[in-house]
Amino acid sequence: MPDVKKVPHYEIKTSSIPFSLPKWKEYAGVNGCVPLNTPHGVCMDKLAPGEPKPLKPPESKPAKPEALKAPDPATMPPPTQASPRKSSEPADAEDCEHPPPFDLLDVPEAMKRMKWPVAARLARRWFSGPKHVWDNSFKTDQPFDNATVTLDWALKFGKVKKRYDELISKNIYNENARARLRDMLRHVVKEKFASSVAFDFQTVGDKGNLVEFCRKWQFQLVNVSSLDTTGGLPYAPTDLTAALANFNIYAAIGRAEFSGDRYYKYDNHEKTKSYCIDLTASITHIYAYIKDSYSFNDEKSPSSSQYLGHWNKNGMVITNGGRIRELLYRGGVNSNLGNSIEVESKIKWKYLIDDFLDKPIDTRKGLVKKFRSCDVYYPVFNKTYNDWRIKHNRGEDFVIYSELRYLKLTNPIKLSLGEICRSPEKI
Repeated sequence: MPDVKKVPHYEIKTSSIPFSLPKWKEYAGVNGCVPLNTPHGVCMDKLAPGEPKPLKPPESKPAKPEALKAPDPATMPPPTQASPRKSSEPADAEDCEHPPPFDLLDVPEAMKRMKWPVAARLARRWFSGPKHVWDNSFKTDQPFDNATVTLDWALKFGKVKKRYDELISKNIYNENARARLRDMLRHVVKEKFASSVAFDFQTVGDKGNLVEFCRKWQFQLVNVSSLDTTGGLPYAPTDLTAALANFNIYAAIGRAEFSGDRYYKYDNHEKTKSYCIDLTASITHIYAYIKDSYSFNDEKSPSSSQYLGHWNKNGMVITNGGRIRELLYRGGVNSNLGNSIEVESKIKWKYLIDDFLDKPIDTRKGLVKKFRSCDVYYPVFNKTYNDWRIKHNRGEDFVIYSELRYLKLTNPIKLSLGEICRSPEKI
């Protein structure tokens, strides 16, 4: 058996120090993993929850004895060729005809073993639902889940609370938010002013339709990166990372009050008058909430499919190239990995991203045995989930909402709406 090059990989390790966060631990050199050459990938044979069993094909009738054909004469095996001269360089991967199988439906249980219960619950929901692909728009009606993820839960992780505080204390008061609010409120006032002079309102009545609520009343957001959901580098992913990765926390109008002057404007030339108002709006309450999609859509070609780690029934590890590729993907850089031999880039990707990212790996923790089910991990990509969806006609993308948290602002957002007039009427 020729030597095989071992390559670095990373596993999540907890610390013996109380209250310390889990970290990535590198295994390199003799402790690295062995890439495997095998025709087998992630299995997709298990039936999804609620999926009907496929009908058995009708058994073929045995042929009559007289109809049986005589067997073909045995063919001689081809002459044995001389083995190629062994190179002093170790092989890049080891051949493995039958590695221990891993089914994609085992991912939720692996998440549970990694103490990621919320991520596991969301994954099971995706597998259990009918086939549905998100259209990349939050403005369309989509299946949704508003019972699994809560703000209180999310704020416990990493820098999420810091991002939330930025939204509430800074972002909702900046010029972008004020411009958005001014446009929204002028539109609301114009509609009301046609038949009323009572302008104060609350948005609680629109909460029943979350898509419509967000479309009408959302005015600011803050981005929470996947790094924010951990303790930062080199800390490992958390339940929140696995559940949402990158997501946004939004702010929407909760209650608005208005004050200002009311008066008539006269046009002596046209002999008309117009009833006008010059209002100052005050946003006294807002709603804060999380909104994100649970989907496996990739960027348009030529971007490659997003790497989601190497998995087995016990959990997840990542390769060195997987870490780099994820950083590139999150940064919007296209490595074009796996799509072309010739990459039109000055960056030498093959020196940064291992060629075996699409191969199973054997961490080989046993002293003697190899290819053990606890040591062999399979690469999983967005494409893996999409292939599973095609095969099983299940896999439902959906939108995740947290609860809408009603907040009274210590400092209401005040802004002038300018003059708004009704249509002129004859004097």
